[in-house]
Amino acid sequence: MRYFLSIYIIVLILGVSILGFRGDFTENTPIEVFPDMDRQAKFKSQTKNTFFG
Repeated sequence: MRYFLSIYIIVLILGVSILGFRGDFTENTPIEVFPDMDRQAKFKSQTKNTFFG
């Protein structure tokens, strides 16, 4: 309990400095932990494509 408040404040300041305030606009791209399939090529149905032959 002795150092709890100081550790809490340090973690809070670190979190805000890394993540930023909520609702702020930035020119940087967001941090993606798991990019999933956001930038995968899209193949539409019923169109000619060399990938599928």
